[in-house]
Amino acid sequence: MGLHSSRLIAPAARVERQRVLYFSRVDLPSTKANSIQTMNTCLELARGGVEVVLVVRRLQCSRRDCFAYYGLPPHPRLRVVSLSLPLPTGFNDWEGPYFRTYLASLLRRYRRPGTVLFTRDPAGLDLLAMVHRLRSQIEIPTYFEVHRLDFRPKASHQEERGRFRRDPRGHAKVEARHGLESEVYAAVDGIVCTSENALQLLDLHFPEHAPACVVPSGARMAAEIVPLDDAGRDLDVVYVGQLDRWRGVGALIAAMAHLPGRRLTIVGGNDPQDIARGRAHAREAGVADRVEFLGQVPPTAVSGWLQRARVGVVPLPEAGFIEDNTFTSPLEVFEFMQAGVPMVASDLPSIREWVRHGEHALLVAPDDPAALGAGIKRLLQDRALAARLVDAARAHVRAFTWERRAQRLLEFIASPQAMAGSGG
Repeated sequence: MGLHSSRLIAPAARVERQRVLYFSRVDLPSTKANSIQTMNTCLELARGGVEVVLVVRRLQCSRRDCFAYYGLPPHPRLRVVSLSLPLPTGFNDWEGPYFRTYLASLLRRYRRPGTVLFTRDPAGLDLLAMVHRLRSQIEIPTYFEVHRLDFRPKASHQEERGRFRRDPRGHAKVEARHGLESEVYAAVDGIVCTSENALQLLDLHFPEHAPACVVPSGARMAAEIVPLDDAGRDLDVVYVGQLDRWRGVGALIAAMAHLPGRRLTIVGGNDPQDIARGRAHAREAGVADRVEFLGQVPPTAVSGWLQRARVGVVPLPEAGFIEDNTFTSPLEVFEFMQAGVPMVASDLPSIREWVRHGEHALLVAPDDPAALGAGIKRLLQDRALAARLVDAARAHVRAFTWERRAQRLLEFIASPQAMAGSGG
């Protein structure tokens, strides 16, 4: 080849790394489970080779401290962007009068070939409606994660309070939300459901939706798997999570009346009213001296309490809360399984989707403190059964890691039609 033959070789084309703009209307750090799922998902997307820009409402500490709060390392391909400005302004509110202008500016700044927008939760529906109205100016593929159909809980809660049929305002709110969901689900490029139940109801209520698949939540697996050992397990019964009414903590506290001499440790609860209500339940049940409320703890501290638990409980109710029966994909189910905690849970479709009775956990009738107490007592007494459940659950949960979740999301974004209708 001649001295100048290199002129014949075209310069290598620059390959743009895929970018995910992940919008979540949370404050970081946050005690809410959606922030845990969001942070772990975004980190694994970045580890999978994607450039991730996580757009949150506001940062309440440094970015490094946010990662540390969740026990996660920073990653060079994961950037956290706060929508808050240093001055009080409508730009800071996703529903503020100036947010659309700010959103358009942000999308122009970060959009490039290979960029997609991903979001979740009710606020994400409002965001996507706004983004889709900007498509004449800014074209960007959009994806939405369905944890529940938002209009269903609104209608259910109105009916529970006896107001739905006689309150035209409540009916109008439900219809408006249904209309928004119908608009968004048809306009997005893909829909990710966190459970098979959610996908089935999406098909039922919004048949004209975009391609959809199931990608469940995940767990961060322990580095070392060891057999169940009671030597360091000094806590009889442990509950992990918030204390909202739909969590079923009242039934769990009542179940302690059927477990004389045993103690319940409740890890979580950032609302003083919820904790006060729980303590009142404990006094009414005559078990106040055997129930400890720890309040909210950082995610990094949860594993320490799980390692001390002899039995973990997921006591979701059936009556009055459609979230439990149908939609929920509770992180604590995956956390108990990966941590090797023998588990008793409510026998609901939302739980049966992830665990099988007698194989991974004991499932008992919901809203029945006596049945819940009996299930807990059985696992406290029969540790051979508890060990068998733990071994099977640990093997089972390996299919539900955050890494696997990120892989499935990227596969779906690459080919929504090919994965439509598939499970995780």
